[in-house]
Amino acid sequence: MDRMIRQMTTQVNKQWTHPAMTDSLRTELLQSLSEVAELSPDVRIGQMLANVGFLVEARAGGSIWDIDDSDLLRVVQQHRDELERRIIPSAT
Repeated sequence: MDRMIRQMTTQVNKQWTHPAMTDSLRTELLQSLSEVAELSPDVRIGQMLANVGFLVEARAGGSIWDIDDSDLLRVVQQHRDELERRIIPSAT
């Protein structure tokens, strides 16, 4: 019985997990989050993470819990780029 429960739990867990984040992707995501923090010094870290969560829902159509790491990176980079454009307007 215990063996059957372990097998069922393993199957369920496999359905709900994403592949592990690679080191290079982790580094790039943390660097992008750091850049967002630098571009918005008046925003607390918790607020920044909440903002990213809202952006994930709006742009990726899901929750931050379920988003794929590469999609999360894309959302964070888009947010960073938008902040840069606000701070450093283009010369055009």
